[in-house]
Amino acid sequence: MSATVIKEFLVSLGFDVKDGELKKFSGGIGAATIQATAMGAAVLGAAAAITSFVTGIASELDVIGDLAERTETAASEIDKMGYIAELTDSSVNAVNSSFEALNKNAGDTANGIGRAAKTFDLIGVKVEDSNGKLKNSADLMKEVGVAIKDMDKGQQMAVLERLGIDKTLIKSLTTDVSALGDAYDETMKAAGFNFDDAVKNAGELEDTQ
Repeated sequence: MSATVIKEFLVSLGFDVKDGELKKFSGGIGAATIQATAMGAAVLGAAAAITSFVTGIASELDVIGDLAERTETAASEIDKMGYIAELTDSSVNAVNSSFEALNKNAGDTANGIGRAAKTFDLIGVKVEDSNGKLKNSADLMKEVGVAIKDMDKGQQMAVLERLGIDKTLIKSLTTDVSALGDAYDETMKAAGFNFDDAVKNAGELEDTQ
């Protein structure tokens, strides 16, 4: 991996790369904080460490990019929901797996197959928009949350199970988490970080390896 490629990717993450050093930068990706401080050529193994760091971050972002493409959902929306999940007794993995399952069940429903169709109909959620296009997983998940908000706990859990949504997401789906979403947006803005651009650049970086 060339130094130029590494530099371009780090810049896309918000690092100020100058005179062979990484100036300290703190920014949010989900619930995590990436920090790098003065890694210069004088530090033994610095080049290898930076390459490893970049490769690791790029790989993680590329995974989210692939999920975003499969579910036709903005990568930043997936990351935001993961961030909220981490703060409401769930996890990023729960969000990702739920997106995959919900997307499959919605697709099956649109094609008139699968057992989820009856559940979507029961809660009054349509899997297609007014143009007949399959809704993305983030929008569908939010609609499911609104639809089950006033049900009793047992009914809520049953619906989530039938649609392939992880039950630990119940809190983030049925309570007002707008403040957490706003905090995520403010963190990204303060860091000067565009998650969707970073994911796109990560995918390109992975393709060069």
